[in-house]
Amino acid sequence: MTVDGICCPSEVPIIQNSLKGLTGVSDVSVNVPGKTTTVEYDASKIDPEQFVAALNRANLGACLRSNETPQDGDASLWKQLPHWNILLAFTFLVVAIPSVSSNEDLAFMKYFALVSIALAWPPILRKAVGALRVHVLDINCLMTIAIIAGAIVIEEYLEGAGLVTLFALSEWLERLVTDRARKAFSNTIALKPENAQLLNGDVVPVEDVDIGTLLAIKPGEKVPVDGVVRKGVSSVDESSITGEARPVGKKKGDTVCSGTINNIPTRPKTTKRDILEFRLSP
Repeated sequence: MTVDGICCPSEVPIIQNSLKGLTGVSDVSVNVPGKTTTVEYDASKIDPEQFVAALNRANLGACLRSNETPQDGDASLWKQLPHWNILLAFTFLVVAIPSVSSNEDLAFMKYFALVSIALAWPPILRKAVGALRVHVLDINCLMTIAIIAGAIVIEEYLEGAGLVTLFALSEWLERLVTDRARKAFSNTIALKPENAQLLNGDVVPVEDVDIGTLLAIKPGEKVPVDGVVRKGVSSVDESSITGEARPVGKKKGDTVCSGTINNIPTRPKTTKRDILEFRLSP
């Protein structure tokens, strides 16, 4: 189940409190970078749509995972920019800054800070209300209290605007970094081969390779699973994993990672020495 409202680990208690109390739910696990939630449940007692409804009552933007592959357009520059309300809130905050000067003619500009608060506060307030519905006091609740106390009660409008706007910007930056990390992780997973060649020449799916199985990697082939070299000497291209452009030498006892490539030898003819034989590590 995809939960778009996840931006940091602080949402984990909200998700767990929303789902664990439902009839038929035995376990809930949350993947923060992947923005997904996995639920173990008794299908005879509850329908998955109830999970979505429970999370959306907490304003978490949940939906059942689709089989469709996300489009690359979601990562466009336009999608990466802060939401319009955050940009406007920051603009009004900058306009309100001259109000702190000793010039009384500029004192009225502090009210622009109230506009900044009105623009940036609603998303935070919605999350705070959602958290309180499941009896969780999260950072959004604390921010709401600070805004009410600082901007409304003691009339420190500029400080309140600065607080809520910078918090909204920090959430945007956190979401941007998380999305990029998730994309990089997905690209790394995509490098993993689907099949592996056993030492006897048979080709089997990677999922069927047991710990301790001996595999052979010919020059130019990808390493299907992580393992330890048992026999052979070669160099392995690990740029897809580490970014290191220079091939790394491998010999008996060295580890090899899934997705890396056994380099094609410079000699005109491939010999048994060029084939890495390794055992799958636990």
